[in-house]
Amino acid sequence: MKRIKFLIAGLLIAGGSALAQNAEQQAAINKIAEIAKTNSTEAIEQAKSLIKDDKKNLDLIISVGRAFITAKKPDEASMILDMAKKVKANSAKTNVFAGDIEVAKNDPGTACQMYETAIYYDPKDETAYFRYADIYKSIDPEGAVAKLKALKEERPDLTNVDLKIGEVYYTSNKFEEAIAVYGTIDKSNMDDKSMQNYAFALFMSHQFEKSEEIATMGLQKNPRSAAFNRLAMYNNTDMKNFEEAEKSANNLFNNSDKVELSYLDYTYYGYALVGAKKYTEAIEQFKKALALDSTRTDVTKAISDAYENVLDYANATKYYKDYLSKIEKSKLTADNIYQLGKMYYRWGTDENKAIPAAEKVLAIQTADSLFTQVATMLPNIYLGNFYRARANAALDPDQSKGLAKPYYEASVNIMLASNDNAKYANQLIEAYRYLAYYYYIKNMKADAKSYCNKIEELDPTNDFVKKMLPLVK
Repeated sequence: MKRIKFLIAGLLIAGGSALAQNAEQQAAINKIAEIAKTNSTEAIEQAKSLIKDDKKNLDLIISVGRAFITAKKPDEASMILDMAKKVKANSAKTNVFAGDIEVAKNDPGTACQMYETAIYYDPKDETAYFRYADIYKSIDPEGAVAKLKALKEERPDLTNVDLKIGEVYYTSNKFEEAIAVYGTIDKSNMDDKSMQNYAFALFMSHQFEKSEEIATMGLQKNPRSAAFNRLAMYNNTDMKNFEEAEKSANNLFNNSDKVELSYLDYTYYGYALVGAKKYTEAIEQFKKALALDSTRTDVTKAISDAYENVLDYANATKYYKDYLSKIEKSKLTADNIYQLGKMYYRWGTDENKAIPAAEKVLAIQTADSLFTQVATMLPNIYLGNFYRARANAALDPDQSKGLAKPYYEASVNIMLASNDNAKYANQLIEAYRYLAYYYYIKNMKADAKSYCNKIEELDPTNDFVKKMLPLVK
């Protein structure tokens, strides 16, 4: 309910200004609000003194009472309410004031009763409807909308009721309903907040182009709006307009007012930079996101992916293992292990001569260990054994030891059991080619020829077979 207090607080202050009778009285009310923060007794005395000379003026009394709400002194505001009731208890204004005091006391149920009473006394007073909707939009959005629709029946002249209905739907995450309402409103009648709500609702519904259209309209009026610049970055990133996303990110980070950056802002900026293939810069932004929320597995994985793109395998595997450590053990999958294994495999087979040979061997051995886990977790899937074969082939490049042989054979058996050779044609050809060459160098020509024939069945024009068959006849 704290949020409700903040939502209404601005209205209370604005309401006080509107009700004040003149500049002199308003100045006195402002002084009372300031004094009340530290000295309630003195503030009450000054309030009584101000009201005494105009004690039948309901608007003045309520304005004075609101000064105590502004100062977060609801009990003192209740004392002023008693004065208002003596002037006119059965009025919408008095009961709205009573409801606002209950909000300040964190009693929304009683507050809504007061707002209902205010509506009873004046069905055309929009203030009570709006206050009621502010409370109910989080706990009963449909009830809040129903109340606002009742106001439309009473006051068809009001142009801001649909804006409030849109706000209710938006704040309760009913984005489709919010979009439907906002879509009927003339955009020239929408304030910045409503346009932001509309654009964010469209974004959350993955209507990125329409969201960007509304955000652009907002930026035309307020180019330093953090909300609209943020939306522009999000939308352009999701639409893969990475150059525009970078421009919007620069505007958000450097050319916006009152910016409070979140992990999501840094994350989207990172993805925009990834899209532009600026991986090093992207890593910097992802790390800033992670500093704000270290639990984000998606950001941790994004850092790993970016490092892999710049062939920094040490950091890529480091962050991928960190990513896996953040996943509940019950939710770890064979694919998670497989992806880490492939990362180590790429590390070990990278042709970059700057990577020490011993480092490559260790990376391949680590990959083999991970692929072993995959084969154990998925005994009826070929991938684990197939990649074990590749890893062991890399450890035995001349095939003299035949390290990959048992794993290619195991993966072939699994693939053939599926009775879908066409689906696995490329993998089968790779395995058969290894086995054909293995038997050839072992001078077991009949076995080598057999595997060449298997390749030929899958690919009659295979170059390897054309070169190998004459050697094994």
